[in-house]
Amino acid sequence: MTILAPDPRRLLALPRERRERYLSLLAPEEREVAERAIEDATPWRFTPVTMAHHLTHGRFKLWAYAVYLGEKFRQAVTGESPRQIWNVAPRYGKSTWASQWGPAWALDRNPAFKLLLTSYGDDLARDNAIAVRDVCLSYPELRVRLRQDRRRADRFVTSEGGGLLARGIMSSITGYGADGAVVDDPYKGWQEAHSRLVRQRVSNQFRSVIRPRLESERAFLIVVHTRWHEEDLTAELTDVVQDATGDPFELVRIPELAEPFEPSSLDHFLRAPDPLGRRPGEVLEPERFSERAVHARRVTLGDYLTAALLQQRPAPAAGSIFKRDWWQLDLEERFSGEADSWLSSWDFKLKERAGGDYTVGQAWARTGRDLWLVDQLRGHFDQAQTANAMALLQVRHPRCRRHLFENTGYGPEVANALRTAFPGYTVSDETRSSLGMTVEETAAVEQIRRAGLGGLIPVNPRGSKEVRARAVVPYIEAADVHLPAKARWLPAFLEEMSAFGGGAAHDDQVDAMSQALARLHKVGKGGGRGFGEELRSTRATIGPTPVTALGQVGGLG
Repeated sequence: MTILAPDPRRLLALPRERRERYLSLLAPEEREVAERAIEDATPWRFTPVTMAHHLTHGRFKLWAYAVYLGEKFRQAVTGESPRQIWNVAPRYGKSTWASQWGPAWALDRNPAFKLLLTSYGDDLARDNAIAVRDVCLSYPELRVRLRQDRRRADRFVTSEGGGLLARGIMSSITGYGADGAVVDDPYKGWQEAHSRLVRQRVSNQFRSVIRPRLESERAFLIVVHTRWHEEDLTAELTDVVQDATGDPFELVRIPELAEPFEPSSLDHFLRAPDPLGRRPGEVLEPERFSERAVHARRVTLGDYLTAALLQQRPAPAAGSIFKRDWWQLDLEERFSGEADSWLSSWDFKLKERAGGDYTVGQAWARTGRDLWLVDQLRGHFDQAQTANAMALLQVRHPRCRRHLFENTGYGPEVANALRTAFPGYTVSDETRSSLGMTVEETAAVEQIRRAGLGGLIPVNPRGSKEVRARAVVPYIEAADVHLPAKARWLPAFLEEMSAFGGGAAHDDQVDAMSQALARLHKVGKGGGRGFGEELRSTRATIGPTPVTALGQVGGLG
């Protein structure tokens, strides 16, 4: 017969003497249930995180993300949310809570629980099991007791018949029924996650071996892993939920940098607020990883891995919004140097951001419906360097007499400085070095600055970055946009384009490009063939790549 526990909150609210008197009137079995319910309601036993914080005397700190994960683990065990997927950046303790302190907390709550831990290999699963066993043995405050004769590293049994089994995900787990299971890091790393064969094997093992081990509908199942690939186990489980063909998994996603909340965004990740209530750009644990350190790591990883590992939103390697095979890498062979129109397009970093953001300037040409990205400058430029970079791009491409710039950030200040004539102006050695100017280019830039630069066109952007980018997708998809295959800046350009829309670390090149293509399209509709034609009758004139005294087209930047 099941004995229902009284409400522990009401019992704890009673004065101690009245509570003891009430308990003394209960039958032994009822008293045991009531006393355990009271213990469960004590604050430090509420979640794995509060338990670890209490037992280690504060060594585990109550960071907001840790408290949140601890609460999610509690909801899984109690049946409030028994199916969960955790996507958290590396080094933030997701395994600590899901595969170590979490199972120990579950066994303290109910020593009769049978738990299953699995990972990409036996060694990691065993290491997590050892951590669980050590917690159970090290703290006498816990109520779980392990049998002396059943304490193996990968399988131990409690005095109440519960326990834990640890196995690699590809190992045999037949004959073991579980009240709860944690699948932690099913892929060993980037290489495995990008192997279609390995992903299929993990999927098959999860569906045919792990999932059937659960003893009941209330048994909990938590899948924990960093997003390495857009078709990983997380994607598979969330897809079947959306199709109403599988278990209703709750996605617990915590990006390293908080993202903006945009309920009407085309990006489904942005339609949900930050689970921790952070402001956009806030980090998870500033005491260990400051904002500066996080940004440095993002630069090291690059856009694709940043989106996948740190933000938990992998973009396809082929591209999320902009597909890699849409770009025409033939500018050096096919662009004659003659064009119907030229312009430069600039995206400036925001005033309040001293570092991290890039300033990007691009030189574009149009011939009929063909759009040519001739050159690009990109760097962490200050205002003075940016003004000189704009002058430099015109020096390198004299036909660029119109200069688009987003009328935000320090755009107005840079434009005013460029329009103003500064007789006797000289370029500093630092600026000359940062922009890679030759002696001839330096003299030409100084001449422009002394007279002032015209043709500056402010652009007030309409709509979000993604909306503006999607508006120019048809021109790229139609194979109308051509890039220089040998440009030094091309790999970073393609990486940013592919990661855009999936949590990329930077979007400066995307902004400059979409601004240029929107204006060139507008100009192109004025005469001859329009950009919207389904068929093209001619292509750009084929001719040799021109070489000028200042450099080769497509090779600068």
